[in-house]
Amino acid sequence: MMRRWSPVLWVLALAASASGYQHFVHYPSRLGPYTPIPEKFDLNSLANKTVYFYVSEDRPQLAPNDTYEALVAQIRQALGVWNGVATSDLRVAFGGVANLAQTSSQTPSGEVVFEELPPGVLGMGGPMTRLPNAGGFLPIVRSRLILPLQLTNPNRTSASESFFNSLVHELG
Repeated sequence: MMRRWSPVLWVLALAASASGYQHFVHYPSRLGPYTPIPEKFDLNSLANKTVYFYVSEDRPQLAPNDTYEALVAQIRQALGVWNGVATSDLRVAFGGVANLAQTSSQTPSGEVVFEELPPGVLGMGGPMTRLPNAGGFLPIVRSRLILPLQLTNPNRTSASESFFNSLVHELG
């Protein structure tokens, strides 16, 4: 008797061959050949292969009993999750709280800012600036994580699991 694979097993089999990196890919033209050009941080330009993330000193509105310090602590913990991925050469770390409007670093880095987001959007993240093609990839210079300016929902404080999960996802 021949056994059929369930759809779940098919998805798991296909997922096993999927890459967990190179989410940002460019193609040199709209016409073939479709040669992908990955967008990533240049590990050779980073001290200790580490990207430092800086949190904007411009504070969001928080729910009662929530604090900016607790929010920053959650950001640090989320960065720690990504830094703990043993199979990655890229390291991430907390760089501090900064006035990002006055920061102009030539070193690749990331920033966490608070802006007005559309209803239902919990956060957005991705590369902001990149350099020209450097031997097969586009080096990221600056990456940005945008969190809502209004973090006033008492059911979704910076200490909530759902906020932390969203934070880890967007940093990734």
